[in-house]
Amino acid sequence: MKRMLQHILFWVVYFVFLVITEFAWVKVSYPLSGNSGIIANAVKACSITILPQMVFTYYISYVTLVRIVLNKAKMNWYILEIGLLFLLTVTVTQLLAHRVVGVYIYGITDVSLLYQLTQFLSFVIYTGFIAGVMVTVKYIKQQLRTAKREQELINEKLSTELKMLRNQLNPHFLFNTLNNIYALARKQSVQTPDAVMKLSELLSFMLYESGKDTISIKKEVEFIEDYISLEKIRYGDRLTLTFTKEIDQYDQGVAPLLLLPLVENAFKHGASQSRKESFIEMNLVVKNSILLFGIRNNFEASGKELRSSHIGLQNTQRQLELLYKEQALTIFTPENIFYVELRINLNSYGAI
Repeated sequence: MKRMLQHILFWVVYFVFLVITEFAWVKVSYPLSGNSGIIANAVKACSITILPQMVFTYYISYVTLVRIVLNKAKMNWYILEIGLLFLLTVTVTQLLAHRVVGVYIYGITDVSLLYQLTQFLSFVIYTGFIAGVMVTVKYIKQQLRTAKREQELINEKLSTELKMLRNQLNPHFLFNTLNNIYALARKQSVQTPDAVMKLSELLSFMLYESGKDTISIKKEVEFIEDYISLEKIRYGDRLTLTFTKEIDQYDQGVAPLLLLPLVENAFKHGASQSRKESFIEMNLVVKNSILLFGIRNNFEASGKELRSSHIGLQNTQRQLELLYKEQALTIFTPENIFYVELRINLNSYGAI
């Protein structure tokens, strides 16, 4: 309905313009004529001459333009078609103006060649103008719709990819955690019930929070701390772990589970690969919407294990690219030390 009203308004405005120009022409040509009669004749005349222009305008807007978009290889043929139809439209309009409007409305049977040429030129201008306006508007709207649809498809693709990346993380996390609890259970450790309780809290978070676009820094930190507590049960005194935080705004939003893979990576390729004393140092700073997370651990892994650690962080890197416009994940590997630094502008969320 809205579209129909727009078209009606478009043609009403153009029709009023034609009536005004027709009225002005007759008033100049026949200054002694009454205004009411001139207006009535102008409305009749324009009602007839506007018809070929409407047919031509809609044809090139909804038929020829669509063909051009679908098959640009035949562009020259379509341009030729438009040119021929344009000449045909102007000629038909001229004949209607001369043979119908002139004779039956104004009673004019004989006009000069100069008058006919002037009238023909005016129809060329009017027809070209009105058709050009509609085709331009139609083309712009079509391009905007196409661009919008393409962006929607890109967003759908990226959203699907992001969900897949997060789904890959969940089984990996669950496997590692259950493996830890299994090790405790085999030792008949008194800490097993606590570990199961911690796991239930972590699973609750992943069930109800991980699917959200963003969560508060506070919730993300609490999740990391619960995960660390669970891991420390497994490693005991042979792991020295520090987690320092400097956060100016705990309700600042962040994408969920972004930090977990970095923490998991430190345990997997650090403490779990060594029977000696290990350390993990984590430092989280959130200030003025800039998040800095550094995590440092020692390792005794081979070159193959080190490469595996790099590959394990590719998931996180891709998530960052999808979620944040301003972000950087940097990895340093000095001798027997693995250091990862994550920097995010939290205000740049929504890059996709």
